[in-house]
Amino acid sequence: MDKNFIEIAKYDISQSNRVYKSALLLFEDGDYNSSINRAYYAVFHLLCAVLILDGKSFKEHSAVLSEFNKIYLKEKIFTEFSYKMIEKLSRTRNNSDYTDMFWASKEEAKEQLDNAKLICDAIQPYINERIKSIDIE
Repeated sequence: MDKNFIEIAKYDISQSNRVYKSALLLFEDGDYNSSINRAYYAVFHLLCAVLILDGKSFKEHSAVLSEFNKIYLKEKIFTEFSYKMIEKLSRTRNNSDYTDMFWASKEEAKEQLDNAKLICDAIQPYINERIKSIDIE
């Protein structure tokens, strides 16, 4: 495996942790739309990290979500969460970012934060184990 892929995966883990912390701070500040955005990106960075370790990289979010679903959820590598959870997080993030006059409720933002934490807590240890087990060529 290319050493750069491992470095990219580590960077994505770092980004995920950073933006999740931001999501919590934004939630506490009452900025629910921005909190949902950051919660989505915490998950998205980890999906990208998993896929880069497979040598896969995509420019479009939909391609990342679709490929992750095909490889890791349909094959039941991850059973702690569902594609519907990721899809809802993505849809809610799109609404909060691009729909005029969309104001996420505290309850909706909390649900998305909780889902993001569940997803991240399942994926991050998997990535760490994959990185440990990889022989660098």
